[in-house]
Amino acid sequence: MYNVILRRVLQMKGMNEIRRQFYDQSAAISVPQHNMTILPGFITSILPYENDILLSANVDFKLLNSKTVYDLMDDLYCKMRNAGTMGDFHNQCVKKLLGAIVLTR
Repeated sequence: MYNVILRRVLQMKGMNEIRRQFYDQSAAISVPQHNMTILPGFITSILPYENDILLSANVDFKLLNSKTVYDLMDDLYCKMRNAGTMGDFHNQCVKKLLGAIVLTR
């Protein structure tokens, strides 16, 4: 129950949930020379401990690639076209993007 309340408070503060952790996109730090964005956030948990309640709040940072899926596919297409291996484009796209977290804005 306490975890639900804490989650709602973090959402009310404008933080977004990514894989059960909360990050503040308004405080994002852009690193354009590396096409990366750094999101500050928290990993939180409230658990019973002996006779009381224990709040655990750890600082966390999420590194996000600033490139879009289209940019990644276009780069891969250009590399494969120059190498002459276009027959394997679909499989290479699947390998590159399968399991990746894609954020929408």
